[in-house]
Amino acid sequence: MNGKNFFSVLKESLTSDKNLLISGIALILFGIATQFTANYPDALVYFKKHLLYIAIGIPFFLFFATVELKFILRYSMILHIISIILLIIVLLSGGRVHRWIYLGNFQFQPSEIAKLTLIVFIPRLLSRKPGIYTLRDSTMSFLVAGITAGFVLIEPDFGTAVIIFLIFMGIYSGYGLSQSTFFLIISPLLSVIFSFHIVTYTVFFVFLIGVVLASRRKFILTIILLLLNIGVGLTTPVLWNMLKPYQKARLLVFLNPYKDPTGSGWHIIQSKISIGSGGLLGKGYLKGQLKTLKFIPMKNTDFVFSVIGEELGFIGTFLLIALYTYFLIRVLDVALKSRGRFTRLIGLGIFFYFFFHFVVNVGMCLGLLPVVGLPLPFLSYGGTNLVISLSLLGLMLNLKRNQYEYI
Repeated sequence: MNGKNFFSVLKESLTSDKNLLISGIALILFGIATQFTANYPDALVYFKKHLLYIAIGIPFFLFFATVELKFILRYSMILHIISIILLIIVLLSGGRVHRWIYLGNFQFQPSEIAKLTLIVFIPRLLSRKPGIYTLRDSTMSFLVAGITAGFVLIEPDFGTAVIIFLIFMGIYSGYGLSQSTFFLIISPLLSVIFSFHIVTYTVFFVFLIGVVLASRRKFILTIILLLLNIGVGLTTPVLWNMLKPYQKARLLVFLNPYKDPTGSGWHIIQSKISIGSGGLLGKGYLKGQLKTLKFIPMKNTDFVFSVIGEELGFIGTFLLIALYTYFLIRVLDVALKSRGRFTRLIGLGIFFYFFFHFVVNVGMCLGLLPVVGLPLPFLSYGGTNLVISLSLLGLMLNLKRNQYEYI
């Protein structure tokens, strides 16, 4: 800590961006109030566990708020290797769904830990040569992200795997590449999306050829890019067949929830009903009827936003969205103003972590996105996610404290 004691460094971090800290604390308090009503009156044990997870997360918050960033830079690879080992242990542990590691009465989710370690490791790979962009570093970063997302996909946890890759792409967007180069890099992923329909894929491929020709790439590189996109597009049926039946059902029901209203479509339909029933002012705190009658599925985890919509109405959800938006703006401001590439890329990773979780979770509850089972950071029940979120908040304050350091 450069000769400074722990408390002086902690004070500098906590006061480095008071608005960021206050908005983060406000979200935590909002989450406490939401967990109480979501579990009231018959499942308050989960509320007590939520408070316990906050207590467990505070030491991690303090550690990441005060640790030297050079320490994170030095050991980020080891941390990510450990998270990969944990993911492998999960896959080898057996059981129908491989997502958690159990240690007696304690359990944690390695895929959540992998998000944090990826956020600090990818920036190390991309900042080894400041001001220089190399194919080797890009390839290595894509390989690391692909392996991490791949292990999570096998669990199977499709939603988390997608989020991991989106976080990576968010970090990579700050690598300093041109828009055309960035588009060509993500074009294989776009090929997968558009190849579900022959017309849209044809339009996309024509556009891709135009971008390649306009960017004046080398002939061999052009051929490789086009062949790669053709190959990825042709593998779409294979990828579809790799999905579990419930994952296919979620995607199909997303297009039409009433296709299976009592099965896969139940979550989306009941969530929309509960949010709509709240009206302008809501039914009142602790007075949610659909929540109490257990019509809202996973009311304290994935669909906690639906509980807020029913009890606090449009005003309550608007205030939450406004608060979260302000929090995201503060995080992005710190990231973009960081002078060092390593610190800037970490900041972007943290921003996209919160951004994608927020957008996907709220969009899922509103029926605008498929149900993929992602928590709303600070508000949803889930120990590992809450501890990781607190850790990233602490790290964000640390970045603010070292904003002018070229790390």
